[in-house]
Amino acid sequence: MARAPGFRNCGDGYRRSEATTQQRRTSYPAVFQYAAQGHAQVAREVDIPILHIGDATGMAIQKSGLKKVGLIGTRFTMEDGFMAAWLKEHYGIGTLIPVAAPARQELHRIIQKELDVGIFKPESKKYVIDQIEELRRRGAQGIVLGCTEFPLIIRQADVSIPVFDTTLLHSQMAVDFILGKPRIARVQSTP
Repeated sequence: MARAPGFRNCGDGYRRSEATTQQRRTSYPAVFQYAAQGHAQVAREVDIPILHIGDATGMAIQKSGLKKVGLIGTRFTMEDGFMAAWLKEHYGIGTLIPVAAPARQELHRIIQKELDVGIFKPESKKYVIDQIEELRRRGAQGIVLGCTEFPLIIRQADVSIPVFDTTLLHSQMAVDFILGKPRIARVQSTP
């Protein structure tokens, strides 16, 4: 995946090094924040709008009128609380993740060992759908596909609750911003 100039991998996500200097020199109109980790540091270092994946997701869920969603993705996405806290704090949306650690680990494995390398097994798709169904039984009114890989195998037609593809939602937010539709794309200003 290509990264914007000035980003570097710091082990815990992508962080903006010399962000404001780079922004001014290159005239970036906004930061498209696609990594969960490092967001707070990016916000502190730049003086331009941040298009936050949590906002893109939260606005779509809110527009649907849902109050509680399931979240699946990498183990880190499910366990670190980043997306769940953002949705709760900014949109009042509750988030459920698979309860069992082995279930979260298996979802992570499917992403890392199969989908990331182009392997699409019917039994893995069934496993993911079963986890979504379990979240629905626990009260999830919709499901957040919190990674770029699950949309490769999971479609709205596969499940009985609304699907929120964070990659698609975040990309649409960026397009809306570029086209000058800031009311559609809630833009987080930095302090």
